[in-house]
This record gives sequence, C-alpha cells and structure tokens, in this order.
Amino acid sequence: MSSSFTFADHIVGFIISDDIDVKAIEKLHIVILDKMNEFIKVNLYLEDDNIEKFSFGAILKGIKFHTEHHGEFSKVVLVTDRKWLQMCSKLENIFLSTTIKSFKTEDRLEAMSWIAEEDKQVYL
Repeated sequence: MSSSFTFADHIVGFIISDDIDVKAIEKLHIVILDKMNEFIKVNLYLEDDNIEKFSFGAILKGIKFHTEHHGEFSKVVLVTDRKWLQMCSKLENIFLSTTIKSFKTEDRLEAMSWIAEEDKQVYL
C-alpha cells in the first residue's frame, strides 16, 4: 500500500510499503501525471516504508516513466535504507537532467526540507 501527500503545490510525495508491482506503479504514475498537468515542473518525494518486494516489471516501468518525463521533474528525492535503491538513484542522476538525491530513513526531515526548497516553478 502507498499513501500520497502534498506539502507544497508542486510537490507530490509517496510513502510506499508492501509490494511494488506494475499495478502499484501505474497508480503512482496517475497521481504524478495529474500534478504534471498543473505545473511545468514538479518535485517528487518517494519514501520506502519497508517495501516487501519489487517486481522487475515495476522497476522497468518506473525507469521508463522517469526517462519519458525527466524534463517535467525538477527534483526527486528517495528516502530509503536500501543501498541498491540509493545506487539506482545515483545512476539515474548521471543520465537524466533531473536532480535526484537519496537520503537514509533517519534523515527524512532533511529530505523533506531539500525537496521543499524554493525553486522556479511555473503554473501552466
């Protein structure tokens, strides 16, 4: 299960637990696309709340979505203690124009502060 929240108009956040499969990723994408219809660029906050397992299809779908929409993200933050997810965010940061940072779970307040820092957002 995942819960979504907003703490600024141009930021969408998710706290994700349980399993991540293609269906779960598609639900997240719907919420993100709705936000992208309002803003030229959005910030995305993702927090791993003891996700049980990831399907390979979900990971590929997530990477594909981020690649297709990378110009519409200003910042992405990933809060997780899983080293392999932190490494994935570093790799994406090399190839995409979006600023992506990962934080350990104990540093979630710092992650929230970083994602909420003022940047140039323009309403559509």
